[in-house]
Amino acid sequence: MSATTIHFVRHGKVYNPDHLLYERLPDFHLSDLGRRMAQATAAYLANSPQTNTISAVYSSPLDRTRETAGAILDALNPVREARGEAPLTLTT
Repeated sequence: MSATTIHFVRHGKVYNPDHLLYERLPDFHLSDLGRRMAQATAAYLANSPQTNTISAVYSSPLDRTRETAGAILDALNPVREARGEAPLTLTT
C-alpha cells in the first residue's frame, strides 16, 4: 500500500505597513522578505530528493498564498521537466 505525504507550507511575510488584521482580505501581497522566504522554501523543496517528487500544489485563492505556491511551482517544474514529467499547475 502506498502512502500519500502532504506538505503544508505557510505563505511568506506579507507587506502590511498599516499592521491591519488582514486575515481573508484581498490585495495583501508578499513583501520583499516574503518573496525571498517563498523562494528559499521552493528551492529547498526542489533540491531535496524526498520532496522534489511532489505531484500537486494547492493554494487558497488569497494573493499571498498564490504567490508562495507560484514560487514553489517555478522551482519544481524545471526539476520535473528534466525527468521528463509534465509541469504542474496551481490548483486553488
